[in-house]
Amino acid sequence: MWILRAFSRLSADGPTADLAHKVSAYCVRAGIPDLRYQPEHEELRQWASRFRLGALGWLESGIGNSQPFGLRQQ
Repeated sequence: MWILRAFSRLSADGPTADLAHKVSAYCVRAGIPDLRYQPEHEELRQWASRFRLGALGWLESGIGNSQPFGLRQQ
């Protein structure tokens, strides 16, 4: 499963812009665009943390709703 490979690669290699954009493309194709990297609103390490948490939630519930902190409704 691609999401587990992405999770594993992020943990092993750390976040890179290339990996973030590849994972983001998969997220959009898989119907979970909220997990994509949004460089205008977050740094790579912020996205990596958000992706890890969101991916776990998606694997557990099938719902991937995670927005960068600055975009979340107060």
